[in-house]
Amino acid sequence: MLSYAPADRFAVVLYVNQKTTPRSDDAMAEATRRLIAAATARGGTFYLPYQLRYSQDELEAAYPNIKDFFALKRAYDPGERFSNHLYERYGRTSKDMPGRR
Repeated sequence: MLSYAPADRFAVVLYVNQKTTPRSDDAMAEATRRLIAAATARGGTFYLPYQLRYSQDELEAAYPNIKDFFALKRAYDPGERFSNHLYERYGRTSKDMPGRR
């Protein structure tokens, strides 16, 4: 449901060595958003990194099945026993739930 390469694709993998200052972190967040926008504007996707620097809209544009995926997750785990940062930020349906940003 969340394949970043559902068909033959050309992939670019970046390894970036950056400083861990607030300024360099902000610069990397902006660069990531620009790369995601470029990929999704052309019908592409992006690998779901551990740093959640993309909007809900960008996630849904790249992964059209994400809402169905989260719905299945809630169906099989209604108590939300299993979770991660991706789900906490983008998958929870109630803003009152812990972890929702």
